[in-house]
Amino acid sequence: MKKILLGSVATGAIVAAGSASAADLGRPVYKGPPPMVAPPVPAFSWTGCFVGAHGGWGWGKKDVTEVGRSNITNPSGTLTRGIDTSGAIFGGQIGCDYQFAGNWVLGIQGDFAGARLTGDVSGFPQRPHSSTTVFQGASSVGEVLHVRTDWLASITARIGFTGWLPRTLFYVRGGGAWIRENWQAVISGEDFNTASIFSGSQTRTGWTVGGGLEYAIAPNWSVFAEFNHYDFGNKRLLSIGGSHGGFIHLDAKQRIEAVRLGVNYRYNLFGKAPAPVVARY
Repeated sequence: MKKILLGSVATGAIVAAGSASAADLGRPVYKGPPPMVAPPVPAFSWTGCFVGAHGGWGWGKKDVTEVGRSNITNPSGTLTRGIDTSGAIFGGQIGCDYQFAGNWVLGIQGDFAGARLTGDVSGFPQRPHSSTTVFQGASSVGEVLHVRTDWLASITARIGFTGWLPRTLFYVRGGGAWIRENWQAVISGEDFNTASIFSGSQTRTGWTVGGGLEYAIAPNWSVFAEFNHYDFGNKRLLSIGGSHGGFIHLDAKQRIEAVRLGVNYRYNLFGKAPAPVVARY
């Protein structure tokens, strides 16, 4: 009797356990929510093209040598004077950049700036930068030489590095440069009833090198500050014609320094550039 009772209890327990397992298998299984993943955070990319404007200040040094004249009384022969020029510049720029190898940026840029860099040497009181030194050198003849820079232009390549600050670009640039100038020599003395005015203009070619810092204030906008050195070598000013006939030959060696502040609007003609850095949490 006891054996029968124990067998019945064991059988019931086995049946109950099997029923419980079957019931568990029929219930839906719920999983917890996946871990939170923040969306990718792209770093700023300098890849793209830009257009912008700039303004600043320039100052120059011109070493001018008078090497010859015709039809002018009391020629002085070779004589050299230095002319300091200065004035405002304002213009625009356009270019493209490409960011590569993580933090390096390679680009090309063209810019043009109207200028008003003026200066002169010697003697007429109506000139804004007058002095008492005569350029020509003879006691009976005085001369003033005046020059005005009308514009500056350049085409340059640049290479930059962003370092640990993706929105800050440190760069150097260099390439070809052009300048447009107007020259005027006014000579007066005992052999002239009125002053003899010699004038001429010239476009010169040279080179430039500089550097600066550009900072992205928004996805498409950046501001920059830079310094540039321009060198236009030594070149002859031939046959600067005078109001009384004749000419003056001048050799002018010159360079210009300029500080510029500007703003660029940047866009990408080739679609959105891939982000160089992606942060995940």
